[in-house]
Amino acid sequence: MVSRFWRPSLSSVIVIVALIALFALPAFAEVPYRSYIYDYWKHARPAPQAYLSERIVTGRSLGLSDFNKPDDVFVDSNQTVYIVDTGNSRIVHTDSEFNLIRVIAEFDKNGSADRLRNPSGVFVDKLGQIYIADTGNQRIVVLDENARFLKQIDSPKPTGDSQIADNFAFIPLKLVVDHFGNLLVVVKDVYEGLMQFNPAGEFTGYVGAPRVSPSLVDVLWSRIATEEQRRRQAIYLPTEFSNVALDERGFVLATVKGSAAKDQNVNFLLKLLFRDRYSTTSDSVRRLNLSGKDVLRRLGYGAPAGDIGEPDQAATFRFVDVTARGSGSYSLLEQTRGRVFTYDVNGRLLYVFGSIGDQVGTFRSPVSIESVGNRVIVLDNATNSITVFSPTHYADLIHLAMQLYGSGMYDESARTWAEVGRLSVNYAMAYTGMGAAAFMKGDYETAMRYFYLGNNRDDYSKAFAEYRKEMVSKYFGRVMGGFILLIVVILVVMRLVRRRAPASAQLEQAETPDPLAEYWVIGPKPRIRKHNLVGQTLKGLRFALHLIFHPIDSFWYLKFNRLNGLPAAILLLILACAAVIFRRQYTDFIFNTRDIQRMNIYIELARVLVPFILWAVVNWALTTLMDGKGTFRDIVVLTAFSLVPIILAAVPATLVSHVLIKEERMFLTLINQIGTFWSLTLIVIGTMVTHEYSLPKTVWSSVVTVLGMGAMIFIGLLFSTVVGRVVGFVSDVYREIIYKL
Repeated sequence: MVSRFWRPSLSSVIVIVALIALFALPAFAEVPYRSYIYDYWKHARPAPQAYLSERIVTGRSLGLSDFNKPDDVFVDSNQTVYIVDTGNSRIVHTDSEFNLIRVIAEFDKNGSADRLRNPSGVFVDKLGQIYIADTGNQRIVVLDENARFLKQIDSPKPTGDSQIADNFAFIPLKLVVDHFGNLLVVVKDVYEGLMQFNPAGEFTGYVGAPRVSPSLVDVLWSRIATEEQRRRQAIYLPTEFSNVALDERGFVLATVKGSAAKDQNVNFLLKLLFRDRYSTTSDSVRRLNLSGKDVLRRLGYGAPAGDIGEPDQAATFRFVDVTARGSGSYSLLEQTRGRVFTYDVNGRLLYVFGSIGDQVGTFRSPVSIESVGNRVIVLDNATNSITVFSPTHYADLIHLAMQLYGSGMYDESARTWAEVGRLSVNYAMAYTGMGAAAFMKGDYETAMRYFYLGNNRDDYSKAFAEYRKEMVSKYFGRVMGGFILLIVVILVVMRLVRRRAPASAQLEQAETPDPLAEYWVIGPKPRIRKHNLVGQTLKGLRFALHLIFHPIDSFWYLKFNRLNGLPAAILLLILACAAVIFRRQYTDFIFNTRDIQRMNIYIELARVLVPFILWAVVNWALTTLMDGKGTFRDIVVLTAFSLVPIILAAVPATLVSHVLIKEERMFLTLINQIGTFWSLTLIVIGTMVTHEYSLPKTVWSSVVTVLGMGAMIFIGLLFSTVVGRVVGFVSDVYREIIYKL
């Protein structure tokens, strides 16, 4: 008898699961944009999707005519949506589900009908008053919650202090009202900052002007140009603001018109040469306080500047809008690539979504962004539509973790961040979140472990500072007791050695004119055969330690070949390479910003060998023409022996780095700088003694040698480029011949 119930076999179950996966895969694969996150070294890592498109809203879906070049969207405290339909000169008001409430196109103004004309921005304050940037009419219109006219703000009158020029054109674009009723307006072609009006509508000045951002070429030219040339030069103007928003704490978030990022090398040179006169950080978004000062935190792997891992394309980036997301976080809308970047209160990237395209969930020309609850809406003035995005479980967890942490629920926050980490192993912010929760609970050792996993050096340093205090207070007595005991033992041993050493051995080397005698005063003379390579090398190493304290006599000793220093020089060069690699790999996490898992041994060796070889070759060629008395061998030996301070500084600097915090970096820098300066001084002295130059001639030859090294590097790069082009050309010709044959 056949059973009433079908009992599937194992093979049937496998087939069914495979079919379900096959049909479910396209639904997930249809997401037309990729999700990623950046690691500490600015490499893009895949991440789960944070937001997925839910629906498209158009004028017709609201029962109206199509939108025409809409330019702004705003969500008030009641979660209702205001859409600025610029081309149709109207404001469309809907609820959070995009059901039409009303259309504001005209209003009664003191008994007569008045109309909006190409408005560009809208803002609704906590009282429900509607502020409209009526761009076409060059005014700001203020309506009450029922769209009744309250007041109109026109262009400020020209002032004698040059704040307002006689030919000033008041063309408002975007606006916000802070918690004190002050109106802040983005005005076209105004570079001084946001125009501020008090609650009575009176102009009170400018707020938050971005810093001047000329190119590096312009800055350098301004330093060498004559007074007449400077007068003819164009004036450096700050960049305009492009949009503004208000966060939950009353701070003004503002995006800056123009590219979102500068070349990092240019930033470094500007900062090095001119300090704070010119902008050296990304000002693509700013958080302004009441005085107009930028208080935005930029503690992430890079300043909020979009795709930080793609510097070749950074110049094309342009943020056009920003919206607050709660817990201090905010989302930025980038127009060129159509991406939405969300950052936390410290400027750390949370997630990315969106793209340019014609599929659902992509844009053609995005211009405005807002959040409706946990959803995100993006306005596109090319497709005349709004795309509504809904968060995934991944994004919900991220925002929940930040909210729990802000509420002081650190255990719950840590568990939520752990869940985020399980969803995305590349998500360093999850480890930072767990570390922050452990830090607030006073578990500094655990916090350090999580901050290390999250590559968060700033917070790791803070946790280590607290952990160090605990360890010092716990073990200070034992450590100091052991240190004192060690000093006593060393002193006793030294005293016993001196008593046992015969007087003849102590004075044996004192009567000889050999410079090594001063170094070998104590102890019997070492038995080293003259032609023993190992013995010569060891003797050279001991001599190198003598040389760094007595350079003039020691270099003279080397010059006349009383010591075969070449074996020791080669070993010292190897030790210098090893010291550089040791410092790179074992400097403490706080100060070591390199990826120790990806060391290229050839590059690290080149950091030492290339300058060394270039110096030796160029200096030998130059001093040959300048009557120098040293040979190429002499130059190699003196340069290698001069590297001893760098070698000696590398080990203590690396060890000391493990007990220092970020604020104590100066001690680490001091050790390295002393070693470098000491070595450079030895090179100069060695050059002077070896070539029998005067000090001025030595300095001049050293400077010319450095310039010659730069010229050789340039020629080498040029030669490699030409060879690469020739090889490419020959390869192309060869392929063409092969294809035609």
